[in-house]
Amino acid sequence: MAALGGSKHLDLEPRCGACADVIFEHERVVALYGYAGPDAHGYISHTKPFPYPLVHYTEAKVENKQLCTRPGCELYRLPGFQRRIPEAVTVHYACFSIYMHEAVPTLGRDEAERRLFTTGLYRNPWPRAHPLSLTDTYYMSRSALSKTASISGLPQLGAYPAELLEMIRQSSNHSIFWRTISVIALAERLCATSRNSLLVVPIYEIDSWERGGMLERWTPPDDLPTADSELDNLSLEATTSLSPRRAVVRLTIDAEGIQKIELLRDRPPYIRERTASTAYMVEELATLKGVEAYFQDGLVQLYCKSGYPSLRIWDTPAPPSLSQCTIFADKKRPWRHFRTVEFDSITGLTFFYWKGALLGIHPHRVSDPCAGTSFDRLSKRQPAAWIHYPISPSDKILIFGARPVEVGVNILIRSRLSGDVVIGSWGRGTAADTWRRKEPTTLIYGDPPFSCPIAYIGTYCRYLPNKQQLFNSNPDSDSLRPSSSSSSLVVSPSSSLPVTPTETGVGSDPRARHKVDRPFTSFTKHVPRLPIQQGTLLYFSVAPLRDVVSVQIFYAPLVPRTAPNTTHPHNLEVGCLPENSTTEGIILHYSNGGSRALGQVKLHVDNFVEVKNPTHALLEPHGFNKRKRAWIVFVSDPERNEAEPDEGASRGPVRNITYWPMKWGGALRFWFNETEQHIGFRYDD
Repeated sequence: MAALGGSKHLDLEPRCGACADVIFEHERVVALYGYAGPDAHGYISHTKPFPYPLVHYTEAKVENKQLCTRPGCELYRLPGFQRRIPEAVTVHYACFSIYMHEAVPTLGRDEAERRLFTTGLYRNPWPRAHPLSLTDTYYMSRSALSKTASISGLPQLGAYPAELLEMIRQSSNHSIFWRTISVIALAERLCATSRNSLLVVPIYEIDSWERGGMLERWTPPDDLPTADSELDNLSLEATTSLSPRRAVVRLTIDAEGIQKIELLRDRPPYIRERTASTAYMVEELATLKGVEAYFQDGLVQLYCKSGYPSLRIWDTPAPPSLSQCTIFADKKRPWRHFRTVEFDSITGLTFFYWKGALLGIHPHRVSDPCAGTSFDRLSKRQPAAWIHYPISPSDKILIFGARPVEVGVNILIRSRLSGDVVIGSWGRGTAADTWRRKEPTTLIYGDPPFSCPIAYIGTYCRYLPNKQQLFNSNPDSDSLRPSSSSSSLVVSPSSSLPVTPTETGVGSDPRARHKVDRPFTSFTKHVPRLPIQQGTLLYFSVAPLRDVVSVQIFYAPLVPRTAPNTTHPHNLEVGCLPENSTTEGIILHYSNGGSRALGQVKLHVDNFVEVKNPTHALLEPHGFNKRKRAWIVFVSDPERNEAEPDEGASRGPVRNITYWPMKWGGALRFWFNETEQHIGFRYDD
């Protein structure tokens, strides 16, 4: 890689520096490039238009420059390359053309390009920071709207109220129309802004700054060293005693870059406040040795002389300490943007898996009930599986753990009403299961770069002031063993833990406690022989069939069958799926208030039918089509429930339909991946 040469390597990111919208694969773009740092700082030139390469693809070239779309490119980490590799700002070619048309008459070509490069570069809080998945608060410039609407032949849009315009934009937010409005508004703002020369200020000299305002510099006491090298030698306690406002630095970051810089006396205690439109960096000043702030054109970006420190970005202005949270961390992958989720503020979680790797998590809230918003941020080349975990209003999470497996990590969840659930790929773990001792109140995970797996998972208990204790269990033993971490505890089978429900244990008394072996062991019991090829990766879910009060069956349309006129075996008035459809996922609700999900449940994406007080389940386990998609429905037929079955699981007259009375109990097991399904019943032990 070193043979490439720093000046011939362009590190691209899938975000437009002009309109701030996402850049999709194969869209025509240009790359503006230059340098940022103490040795050289400034714009150089731009490339000719080229199609944006595939994610993780490093073989594309333009004008003898290698185009890299790999998050966290290793070349930049090589010694001496930080200052030799130019910074690149990727811009839609259409956006670049529109911007130049609007800005060149006022600024001139060279200055217009330089300002666009600076604006795009400073959208990152420091060079090569991973793009943040922030909800941009769209600024609707009325002048830009009127101009764009007039050019598009839709002048009436300029008179529409802002609320209606936002509804229209949300349904077509990636269209060239809205991108044009953003670009014209940017050109208007940059043309009206006077040029400011570059100002470099050490981070410890900043008292406060906010975009659009003045920089307030801190005046040190006479006895405080002013040289950065001398300041670096001071301890955190020493710097705090010299100034009551110099212990902690907090940055507020939005879609435009750093919005605000504050110096705080102490690290603020954790609070439940979170936002999707801004992010925060909260670090002790002592950890920011050598960090400088580069001010230019009313914007600011951080730069570190000795390489970029591991700065953490949060969705809350007062984050918890990670030392009290970690249950899984892959140090080989970047995970510096952390998201927090309060368990008592959500109705469920959807986990996105692809080839066994956990790519994303969507917390379902009243304000954001559809996981499609999170799925849209994943690579379009990855048909991820959706695995849903419902959380009933009366339920409570008792354990949230992690189980490393060969290709990723499985999630372990125990709740008071729904029992033990394992989310992820089918198979044994490769390392110890890990969870926190106290009941978690907050989920913390590292929001990965585009198309990368999640590499950090943690939980936090806001009711625990002291250090939380970590449990590890050996995957090759039925007993719990101490972790290799010095903060772990020895956990023996005699420890008092909530009851470990079996596959039929959802209805167990939540107050019951007894001696347990390793939790989540029922996940690996009673494994049937599946009709699959060796090495096929499957996800697994299971749910008891006793005490079910309602069922939601999610379905999706199926490609036309071999015999298009074939109908379902029964004319079911309740619970029948539409013709030419297959069961994608199921949610079962129980009499104790708990819930379980099976298969792929896509809330507010797939349609569903709901059955109250189901009495029978009807299953065709291996499907009736070449796609190996299963078909299952639930019906409410009390009269049939009173009659005893003729034998075992009675078979239907056509297509090998299995009838299962709900009063038998047992469990429904659902194996699936992105292309096939296998569903089966199991009797109680």
